[in-house]
Amino acid sequence: ISDAGTLKRLDASLIGGGVSNAFMTEGLASNASGTIVFNNELFDDGGNYNTSNGRYTAPSNGKYIFFFKVLGAGVAAEIAFQINGSTPGGQANAWGYTSGGTSPDGVTAIFDLTASQYVTVFTSNTVYANYNFFGGAKLY
Repeated sequence: ISDAGTLKRLDASLIGGGVSNAFMTEGLASNASGTIVFNNELFDDGGNYNTSNGRYTAPSNGKYIFFFKVLGAGVAAEIAFQINGSTPGGQANAWGYTSGGTSPDGVTAIFDLTASQYVTVFTSNTVYANYNFFGGAKLY
């Protein structure tokens, strides 16, 4: 920051210190449907993803970006994010669709969350235990 030709230092703590609370997971214990629990964390900067229930819990109020991809296990499946167990927005039950086990599908979305709200991935039919991932980060 410049003030009359003088370079001043900006303390990173004033802009959040660069903490993203980012996470990335993959893999399931077995083929599954309903709330999908990804059990292999590649990283979890804030420790906010729970490998026992598949929930990413927002540590603070803000805008968060999430993404996932899954492959239907030989059947078509509607796929969606859920916030606190409900599908957000006007998407009814699905934000995407996997086609009979031949084409994976994914969803990316930005949500305005308050502290302690949680996000999960939901599928209407069985998806494979592999060929999948779920991740995200706090934007601001």
